[in-house]
Amino acid sequence: MNDAGVAKRYAQALFMLADENQKVDQFAKDLDLVNETIASNEDLSQVFTGIQFSLSGKKKAITEIFKNQVDGNVVNFLMVLIEKGRAGYLSDITASYHKLLDERNGIADATVTTAFPLKEEEAQQIAVALGKSVGKTIRLKVVVDPALVCGVRLQYGDKIIDGSVEARLESMRKRLMTQDIVGGEGPQ
Repeated sequence: MNDAGVAKRYAQALFMLADENQKVDQFAKDLDLVNETIASNEDLSQVFTGIQFSLSGKKKAITEIFKNQVDGNVVNFLMVLIEKGRAGYLSDITASYHKLLDERNGIADATVTTAFPLKEEEAQQIAVALGKSVGKTIRLKVVVDPALVCGVRLQYGDKIIDGSVEARLESMRKRLMTQDIVGGEGPQ
């Protein structure tokens, strides 16, 4: 399933419950365990999301499997997902919950794209510098793209800082195309 709005609302509700119980980290671990267990077992996945099983049958199976494995509130949350026909959103809800947890902990994701692999120290320096400028701890993903030739491209949220040679050449080309040529006619 992929309806970000539904997943976000359910994740927020669970996050609020976890916060009230001072168990936000525990609920994150529990959600991961449940999500991984269900995703890795095709039969269990069919029971959890399939329409061929009764609500009571689904609830009984899920309760039996997870009652001693995860917090009771998480089990109750799974029962709500089953009742509301939202079981297929579990993976998206888990991802949304982790985004809320990262937000609370001041952690943000960024991607740096380079032509060549970065040394660990270089990647750490970029993460620290960006973190200082935005006031968060940055979890940096390094992507190597040989087509970049030289320079780096940094993406944080919806912002892109493009320091690649390709971007500089494109910028120069645009400036040249819009300027009048000294002593002659404009571009043809």
